[in-house]
Amino acid sequence: MPRTLYTDLELTNEEEFLAAHPEFVGLEGHDLMLKRLEDEAEQRVELESRRKDLANRRIATQADSKKRKNDLDNLTETLKKFIEVQLLISRHVC
Repeated sequence: MPRTLYTDLELTNEEEFLAAHPEFVGLEGHDLMLKRLEDEAEQRVELESRRKDLANRRIATQADSKKRKNDLDNLTETLKKFIEVQLLISRHVC
């Protein structure tokens, strides 16, 4: 088979493709390759969409984590001040 651009693509093999898409059984050669390439393009679009969604979720999770860390840091400072005040009050009461 002459080497062309699409022969370097790692496509699902014909048997797996036809098992997943029985409507294309009977197609041969160029027509079958076009359907396989269309399927590959659809899969790549779907995977890219999922990748972007996961990247956005990761960014949101990182932002949430940073906010929670800041909240905990602020809580620690508030707790330290509360303890200092309680110690001062207990010294004056006793």
